[in-house]
Amino acid sequence: MHLTKTKQIDLRTEFFDWENGFDFRPIYTEGVIYLGFKGRKRDVLIGIGNEDGNEKWNFKLSNLGTWFDYDKTEKPFQILKILGIHKKEIFIYLNNGHILVLNLETGKKTAVIANDKNINQGFFSGSFSSNIQFDAINNKLVQLFRKTYTELDLDSKKVTQYEISDLKQLNLENTSNFVFDDEFIYFTDKNEKKLGKLNRENLKIQWTYSFNKTLQNSNVYGRTLKIKGNYFYVLDNNQTLHIFEKEQNETT
Repeated sequence: MHLTKTKQIDLRTEFFDWENGFDFRPIYTEGVIYLGFKGRKRDVLIGIGNEDGNEKWNFKLSNLGTWFDYDKTEKPFQILKILGIHKKEIFIYLNNGHILVLNLETGKKTAVIANDKNINQGFFSGSFSSNIQFDAINNKLVQLFRKTYTELDLDSKKVTQYEISDLKQLNLENTSNFVFDDEFIYFTDKNEKKLGKLNRENLKIQWTYSFNKTLQNSNVYGRTLKIKGNYFYVLDNNQTLHIFEKEQNETT
């Protein structure tokens, strides 16, 4: 029987810090503990110490029961991604669109959070979008999906959600990943072939950019977004890199 081993190697000395005898797939580290899965399924989250490689705890998602998908098939819970860690709590995005919260030190469940503001979306009622992101500076989870902006306060677990009138007026929406800083959210509208910049304070669109006005190929749209320093980088679906100054305020 093949047994996969997990090892930690000190790159300075090239010696093993530790080695354990189970198949562990790390996906996140807090600094004192690694979080990951045993085996190939994403239904058991474990924490192991990064000093000794010993298992500290595990949480089986089967403890949550099952859920029913849009086609009425019963499904087990799975972890899609770890969003981040705040005050010794792990925030985890599940495959039914809810947020699981575990205690970092014990692995015990703290809460399962549904989007109680998203109540008129049929099967998707109560769900957060898969593009929800961790805003460690402001202690929030933030989400820009279609024409709404959603925040989850990491301390109170309270959800707020706003309809963005500018998106309706400009016929824009976001269904992809986005990037953000303290002031703005930058997003792409694949269908309209545009980019946008949303002010996080007043929820106004401050800037848009149309690929169609500058490129002969009308099928070009932004695919990968990144911000660094004073620049906003966009890699389009033709692998062309577009670079914008973040302070650009004029709508084009």
